[in-house]
Amino acid sequence: YHPKVYAFYNDVNNTIIVGSANLTKGGLEDNYEASARLDGQMANCKKKINQFIVDLIEGKEMVPATKELIEDY
Repeated sequence: YHPKVYAFYNDVNNTIIVGSANLTKGGLEDNYEASARLDGQMANCKKKINQFIVDLIEGKEMVPATKELIEDY
């Protein structure tokens, strides 16, 4: 069991994806994975999601998915 939470926020949109897919070629293209995507008002629980993420990674280094990192991938 290894759930993933991807949260994308800006001043206009909120999108949260919760599921099992790894952020890899296999996870995004080839593997059988399950995820749920929440947009807009459904994703307005970002404070709770952010706290969940902080609790998961507390004490660990997190690497943001920057444009450069994605392009390098």
